[in-house]
Amino acid sequence: MAREMFCNFDYMSITPGPKCWDWHGVALWIKRFCEDSTPYLEERLKLKKLFHEFDDGHNSERVDAAIKELFLGLEDPNSEFAYETPVRTDQH
Repeated sequence: MAREMFCNFDYMSITPGPKCWDWHGVALWIKRFCEDSTPYLEERLKLKKLFHEFDDGHNSERVDAAIKELFLGLEDPNSEFAYETPVRTDQH
């Protein structure tokens, strides 16, 4: 990948806003954010800039394409994603 992503973040400290522990909490906060999207807005925009290189509405399409490339690449021995397998040079 052209851009390195650091995946060693503490979720509880880096993500703004409430943390939900059940579906009732998720539904409650979705409803609240639908009514008013401004809570934690500045912190959410900072986090978005940290994790999203693009802001064009096509990130999920890029994720889909990367996953397909990754899995298709596993079958291609010339791919950077291919598993390294020992090559046997002695044909007896």
